[in-house]
Amino acid sequence: SSSENPATTIIVLGAGVWRNEPSGMLKCRINKAIALFARDRGHKILLSGDGTDHHYRETNAMKQYASLNGVRDEDIQTDPLGFSTYDSLRRAAEIFRIRQAIVVSQAFHLSRAVWLAKSFSIDATGIPCDTDKSALYYHLREIPARSKDTLLRWFNSPSRSNRDEFF
Repeated sequence: SSSENPATTIIVLGAGVWRNEPSGMLKCRINKAIALFARDRGHKILLSGDGTDHHYRETNAMKQYASLNGVRDEDIQTDPLGFSTYDSLRRAAEIFRIRQAIVVSQAFHLSRAVWLAKSFSIDATGIPCDTDKSALYYHLREIPARSKDTLLRWFNSPSRSNRDEFF
């Protein structure tokens, strides 16, 4: 139902669920996605996280939260196999065939998420969900995560010429 970007999907990456309730960080991401969707910035919302463990169904909790906050079920897609940022964005491209997206996350995470999306040929922009300046821990956690994702893309690229465009 978007007039501005009919092919744009708003992607929300998982960030933890506690007792079937999205964490504060995840609620922030979903709330930002809902606000963008309400302003016709995308035609669907893709909620991606770990939905495979019956004790920890991240995508179920994400969908329930979005539904309770006014998003219709038909406007929501879920990917229960989005175990990491890398998996979520690879699957967004390969399984969900997303070519244009807005990725919603905290600012410290966005550059890596958008870079990964682009590496999978998604025309992506990032929109930050600002929380309480997300502690030094999260910024430090990004250092090994970026290295891991860079190596995953390097070694999983179809050709050497493809690899060069990442650096």
